[in-house]
Amino acid sequence: MNMLDRIDQLAGIACGEQVPVNDVSDRVLGRISTAWRYRGSIKPLAVFTAVSGIAAAILLFIALQFGGSEPDPTWTMIKPLQEIPLW
Repeated sequence: MNMLDRIDQLAGIACGEQVPVNDVSDRVLGRISTAWRYRGSIKPLAVFTAVSGIAAAILLFIALQFGGSEPDPTWTMIKPLQEIPLW
């Protein structure tokens, strides 16, 4: 018996087997509903979020103030070239 016949025979046996059917949905839902839940306060997270937002707003304000006063980097490269006489 060659290998392909043996594989065909095993495939036929596998197709004839009955697959066990178990309903586990009730057990899974019961386990999910009894899972440990965090019962702490959300206040520390809210305070951290508020402080982070305020810090980000302050840094944005400072960056915009200093960013507007800086010259354009391309202009600082082109400016010396304008002073060179070509003729």
